[in-house]
Amino acid sequence: MKSSDFRITSFQLTIEDVIHEGQINQETGKISFFLKNVIPSNLVASISYSESATISPSENLEQDFNQVVRYTVTAENGLEKTYTVIVNQYNEETGNSDPGSMELLDSSFEGREVVIDWTDAEDSDDIIYKVFKNSIEMGEFSISEARVPFTYNQVEKFEIYAIDKKGGNSKLEFDLETPKSELIFIKNFSGVLMCIDTKVQDILWVKGTRDRFYASAIVNNQVLYGDENNLVGLNLLDGSEQGYVYERKNEYFPTEFLYDDNSLYVKDYVGMYSFDINTREIIWSNLRSRSDVPSAIGNDLIFTTSSLDYTLHALDKVTGEIVWEFSPLYGKFAGRPLVVENDLIIAYSNGTIYSVSQETGEMNWEIIGGSGPRSFIQHGSNVIVIENDSFFALDITTGDEIWRESTLGYIVGSPFLHNGKLLVGKDGNGSGKFYAIDPNNGAIIWERQISGAVSSSPVAFDNKVYFADHDGYLYCYDINDGSRQWRITVGAYVTNSPTFVRGNSEVIVYPTLLGFN
Repeated sequence: MKSSDFRITSFQLTIEDVIHEGQINQETGKISFFLKNVIPSNLVASISYSESATISPSENLEQDFNQVVRYTVTAENGLEKTYTVIVNQYNEETGNSDPGSMELLDSSFEGREVVIDWTDAEDSDDIIYKVFKNSIEMGEFSISEARVPFTYNQVEKFEIYAIDKKGGNSKLEFDLETPKSELIFIKNFSGVLMCIDTKVQDILWVKGTRDRFYASAIVNNQVLYGDENNLVGLNLLDGSEQGYVYERKNEYFPTEFLYDDNSLYVKDYVGMYSFDINTREIIWSNLRSRSDVPSAIGNDLIFTTSSLDYTLHALDKVTGEIVWEFSPLYGKFAGRPLVVENDLIIAYSNGTIYSVSQETGEMNWEIIGGSGPRSFIQHGSNVIVIENDSFFALDITTGDEIWRESTLGYIVGSPFLHNGKLLVGKDGNGSGKFYAIDPNNGAIIWERQISGAVSSSPVAFDNKVYFADHDGYLYCYDINDGSRQWRITVGAYVTNSPTFVRGNSEVIVYPTLLGFN
């Protein structure tokens, strides 16, 4: 029978020709030294252990015993035992041994707290542990474990002091990279802007606003909100004002925004304005381009409509000048224009759909009639059209109908395409439904009953979809199987659409109606 013995029976350190014997606690596996000497960093220990057993690392290997060192003894039958070597330094002035060194064992993030576990600091006295984060004391602990709050998207510096009754101490230092935040920004009908922490499903902060954005704008890692006649930047994580102000010159609140790398484009009931993102100064204004119909942004042009003459304008992004205009015979525009390759898909309230050239505004094709197109989304070589009581797919190049579905009912919001599924909600005479649809043929993959009507457009990230309803709830559903992950209340009913932000704006997901996807 193979031996099951796996003990260290003797552990010695020789310093300046003096042999020091370690105190071995076979129950805890700790080997303790109390020394006056400065320990060299390249000592080879003299170790005796069970016959037929092996040890790792090798007893012939030089070690730095100023740090915690561990040895694993393996019995002949494969059983293992780990021993921890801890050296306490003796302070001749105080007649006291400083607590032994510590080592970080584990850290885990639970909710918005981090749980830290470290090795005990060996000492003959009782020890308290003081934990500091970024030089701020977080508390005293009697055991070698602490739970403290953390901030998302940071590398936070921790210091842990082990302190005995006579003032002896030792210190453990380490850095922890905290998780990336995953936030939803949404406004209810009362104009209250809320930041939702999706990881723990609660509200981080709230801010009263007076703007009417379709969804929250994220610019320079800040969320914009309307403050009187200005646009003010707020910290993503705590809602504090960052002094990032765009001064506007009229009393009307924004109806939408667009932006690229250099400029922020804001539209209200007076016109459209371009701001420099860095200086926050107005670059240009175009007072003809005013309406409550969403706009779209291309590489060089902005496509926006005017309620003055029901005309689509293509504006130069640099100057704000009108490059071309498109005006059908009658009616007004309905829904956001869709930028597809070199063309633009637009619709009028009478149901007519047009494809025009982005460069010239010349018409490629038109589809006459329908029940009022509300929004579009591209899927491969097709454009999917949402109407009041149906939705269908058209060939982008020719306008030919590919498929049509008319069983869903009244759809108000814009759909969102994610991982091969078209995601959209509907208004159902007080209640609502939410669907995942196959964009290849219009077939329903799954559907879920929602307590309130859904007029908010959804956003999706990492196989989760977020949307709100008229009962004042924000929902999260799994895209693959339609299972509800959570639901929280956001107060008054919601028609505005959410914006999703991960980390320090590494990922920003806007609803389709804003014209970015």
